Amino acid sequence: MSYEGFTLELLVQRFGLSFVQHKDLFSSIAPHAASQLLQAVLKRNLPLVFGKGTEKARSELIIAQVLVELREILEQRIAVFSGIAFNVDKKLGLHGILVFMVSRSD
Repeated sequence: MSYEGFTLELLVQRFGLSFVQHKDLFSSIAPHAASQLLQAVLKRNLPLVFGKGTEKARSELIIAQVLVELREILEQRIAVFSGIAFNVDKKLGLHGILVFMVSRSD
């Protein structure tokens, strides 16, 4: 099984993780308005994914655009990876192609 086969319940069971949900996880972070560029891109792209849009279309036309904006807001202190093989441990099911991965980056 690759990453896409995991559910939250399976992750908790297989890796002994605990799941803690916080309602106010981001409450201390001030809202940040989307740039005019992101607003224009989303206005243009959203109609393409509503109704008949696929997961791939949503990831390319919406999510990737938001992550690029986030990277700009954070002054390039994060890296965004898309469509890369991330094979950690095939026996544990930790392998496959990631849709997105965000990491800290100097």
